[in-house]
Amino acid sequence: MASENADFMSTEAPSSSTLSVELPEPTVGAEVDCLGGNDVEGASPELPPSEQQTEEDSQKSASSELPGPSVVLRSRRRPKGPEDKNCSCCKAEFERQGRSFNRRAVYTFTSPETVQWVFPEAVVHDKSFLCEPCAQVIRRNCKRKQNKRKVLWLIPPVENKSELRDKKKKGRRMGKKSKAAQLVSKSRYKAAFKLLWSAKGARKPMMEFWHKQLKQEMKTLMRQTDNPFHQKVSNKKPLSSFPWRDCLNWAQDKAPLVTCCLTSLFPDINALFKSSHELSEEQAQMLLERRAVVALSIPLFTRNIWKNNFLQASLGAELRLQGCSGSALDVLNTMGLCQNKDTVRLLLLRLRNGTDAVSIRIIDAESVSV
Repeated sequence: MASENADFMSTEAPSSSTLSVELPEPTVGAEVDCLGGNDVEGASPELPPSEQQTEEDSQKSASSELPGPSVVLRSRRRPKGPEDKNCSCCKAEFERQGRSFNRRAVYTFTSPETVQWVFPEAVVHDKSFLCEPCAQVIRRNCKRKQNKRKVLWLIPPVENKSELRDKKKKGRRMGKKSKAAQLVSKSRYKAAFKLLWSAKGARKPMMEFWHKQLKQEMKTLMRQTDNPFHQKVSNKKPLSSFPWRDCLNWAQDKAPLVTCCLTSLFPDINALFKSSHELSEEQAQMLLERRAVVALSIPLFTRNIWKNNFLQASLGAELRLQGCSGSALDVLNTMGLCQNKDTVRLLLLRLRNGTDAVSIRIIDAESVSV
């Protein structure tokens, strides 16, 4: 048995030696058949797609579990060019303030042309920087303009001298007193008076001035010798011959402020004529004149009942002749519109008899009978 095995081994050896053949060396770039197959060592054999995916996921999870250095991902940035360290206008060096500098980029708030216009000696381009004082100078000398999403300070447009003068006048702030003085210079007295009346601290001095002026004019009216209110009642119908228009003209000449204040209490003639269709324009004018004269006669009569009593005496006599009671005359007397009932009775007796003695006796007799 052992001899048979030895014979088999002896026959096997030469056969293996005869089978080994030397292969030629592969050329560069040709495919090489490796002993382990065509795949590279360490590579996994070909698997279906589903199994390949699961294997990759398992590898990723395993790699994440394994400790290792942290990987930092950074975005690619373009290399920055050299920036200016000094101001393009005043050459001042920029100082870092936290994470930034105290500077302004030219393209963010102005243009190189504007900077060249403000600072003629500066060399500026789009990527230049300015310090904050120089930027403030540009803001002060240039005009603000909205450009898309940002505000730019650009060269102001050229204006004429007349436009600049008008602009300065519009920009001036005037108080109410200055405006009132300007209105007075333009002869707009009513508007100036209304403006002063609403001004703070001007109403009280104005009231004091008007009070003194009105008081002075009233004294002048009372002391005039040609006063038409100094007339005497000489007939039974004095109202028909009373000079209404002469009295108003006389008052306007001697006391214009008093007359203006009295006439302002009544409506305008045009408003009165339009509101009442029954009156003509001449009748409306006469009505307003009589109202003003009656209003003027009241302060004159209350100050001196012996001289300026023509209108009150004539009105009282007219009312008494028409049957007005004594109590009504007393009420009108307290209003300054007529004399009291006794004076009116004495006046009527004087007109009838023409002597003061008769009138006095009649008054005494009537007083005794009462």
